[in-house]
Amino acid sequence: MIKTVLCTHAKKRCLLLIGILMFTNLSFAQKNQLVKLSTSDTTIEFHITECKNVKTDIDKKYYWFKGYKVFSTQGNYAGVLLDGVYKVFYKDGQLKELGLFKKGLKHKDWYSWNKLGDIQEHQKYRRGKSLNEPKKGKNKKPIKKTKSKTPKNDKNKGDKSIDKSEVKDDDIKKKSTIAPIKKEKKTKKEKKKKTSLLNKKPITGKM
Repeated sequence: MIKTVLCTHAKKRCLLLIGILMFTNLSFAQKNQLVKLSTSDTTIEFHITECKNVKTDIDKKYYWFKGYKVFSTQGNYAGVLLDGVYKVFYKDGQLKELGLFKKGLKHKDWYSWNKLGDIQEHQKYRRGKSLNEPKKGKNKKPIKKTKSKTPKNDKNKGDKSIDKSEVKDDDIKKKSTIAPIKKEKKTKKEKKKKTSLLNKKPITGKM
């Protein structure tokens, strides 16, 4: 009897657990639905959520779904927000883009590939904010001011630089005038010769 009672209790517990799991899976499936879109070049797979009363930020870009199209607007949305894994494939099935949305905002790592499978871009996000952009003011180094050193001999004198505009025309004329030539003093002998020549009478004669 005791064994049968225990078995019935265990079965009830198992049934309850299975029911809870089924309910949670159904509720999750209702909240996050898988959507597939195909274009001429690519196919897109993403999840959408019907979350209400989401607080929006004017500085962030929101991605939302409406009328079989994905839109992106800054600061607000007007459809169903993307939430979950986002995949884009090339026409041949090659992966083109892979990322994660969290209530319409890009979150964590985002990758993009070319047709050959090489990584073209890798971006990191945190709820819509890019972490790859450098923060303002961190990379800028302070500019050091260098003081001009004056020579030891000219410390007391200071700078006596004269502007050309301050120089007057009179000062230029004074500097450009030629100094008068000094007359050389003649010796006594030279003076006597000149006086003797002056005292001599001119020679006159008839032809």
